[in-house]
Amino acid sequence: MVDYAALGKRIKKLREDANMRQEDLAERCNCSISHIGQIEHARSIPSIDMLVNIANALEVSPDALLLESIDKPEDAYLRKIKDKLAVLPTATRIKVCESLDNLLGIIGELN
Repeated sequence: MVDYAALGKRIKKLREDANMRQEDLAERCNCSISHIGQIEHARSIPSIDMLVNIANALEVSPDALLLESIDKPEDAYLRKIKDKLAVLPTATRIKVCESLDNLLGIIGELN
């Protein structure tokens, strides 16, 4: 089940992180400012098309908007990391993996 309040909060946060006003997002999504406000405050349920428009305007994947409603939100992050790694040269991928392994070791020691 979709948590529309969490969805609205995430859209607002991503919009603000992108230094966009509601007006800017509405223009990019070809909708009214009030519609964006209603979505952000969970007073309106966006259509699938609108969700995709918002995701495109914010330059994120639709699953990034729905993280709180996904059973395994970490899968969205893992896909994003995998995609970013895929375009790196092999030597850089290895360094990133080694760094991640070191970080996980540090985190494990802290717990």
